Amino acid sequence: MVKMKSCQSNEINVSIIIPVYNVENYLRRCLDSVINQTLKDIEIICVDDGSTDNSGKILDEYALKDKRIKVIHQRNKGAAVARNVGLSLAVGDYISILDSDDVFDKNMLQLLYNRAVSTGADITICRCQELDAQTGAIVPANYTLNHVPNKDVFNRKDLGSYVFEFTIGWSWDKLYKRNFLKDLNIKFQNLRSTNDAYFVFMTVCLANKITCIDNILITHRTNLMTSLSMTRDKDPFCFLTACNKIRHKLIKKDMWKDLKQSYINWFVGFCFWHLDTLKDENNKIRLARKLRNTIFPSIGIYELNQDYFHNNALYDRLHSGEFDKYKTWRTKLIEYIFKKEANKRTVYKLFGFIPLLLIEEK
Repeated sequence: MVKMKSCQSNEINVSIIIPVYNVENYLRRCLDSVINQTLKDIEIICVDDGSTDNSGKILDEYALKDKRIKVIHQRNKGAAVARNVGLSLAVGDYISILDSDDVFDKNMLQLLYNRAVSTGADITICRCQELDAQTGAIVPANYTLNHVPNKDVFNRKDLGSYVFEFTIGWSWDKLYKRNFLKDLNIKFQNLRSTNDAYFVFMTVCLANKITCIDNILITHRTNLMTSLSMTRDKDPFCFLTACNKIRHKLIKKDMWKDLKQSYINWFVGFCFWHLDTLKDENNKIRLARKLRNTIFPSIGIYELNQDYFHNNALYDRLHSGEFDKYKTWRTKLIEYIFKKEANKRTVYKLFGFIPLLLIEEK
């Protein structure tokens, strides 16, 4: 058992950061599960990101009842900015960054904190289950931890080519050592969606010690129509900004050679997931063309052999000709001229139009 610090010493074991935006229907249950944690020496930093419903009032109500709750009201700036505000105010030895529509086992922080202290881990991760907001069904989220090394403490070197695939790029199932984050001076990206991927994966890549708890300690609410993940069509290329920053940081840190295979396996799967889950057909077409013409060729993905991929289905899909259905008439005509050995007269007739055909597809 880890020795606990007394509340009377004014020392905080864990700072909990909760960005809040228009979640009045779920906020009370979330807060109840946090204030009733068995780990008592905590601070709860709630950042109301310009909510237009009763979320702000609910936070103020709870703050009057529990002195550990600190509420910051700000105009709407996005979840990433709200998390960064919380990080700037946190004073606990460890930091937990939670979602305001989730529910947490009463022993979650105690178990995570005990493991973190006993192992000296920079990052401590637990398992979760998913609650479908539409149907009420609850199922274990077994996909959130994979290829975990058979040892109490590990780092990226122990994960081999699965660094980007062993955990999911969200922060709410992880407990971070605050000094570790402070030394990295890392922040969340101010993006509409995928704003936690850079934070999560770079901390995983740079952590000296990572540990996991094989307990389901979080109930994560899914299928919320108000969730930012459900409105990705408003900025379908947003995730590429996050992915590019990760790649450039790995290059800058001289880690790209070691982590390239892991990154590419994750990245290609992530791209296809976005392509499959976008609702707007025009956005699907735009993204498919960008991936085919620019993104995948720029990092040599088409040049990689099948053995490079952990999942043969990814390789097969890359080379299946799937992107052909997204080609414009210009691309198809150019391919006809230059690849199908069109006769010289046809080429001559079309020659004057070819400069226009070569304009980059949008």
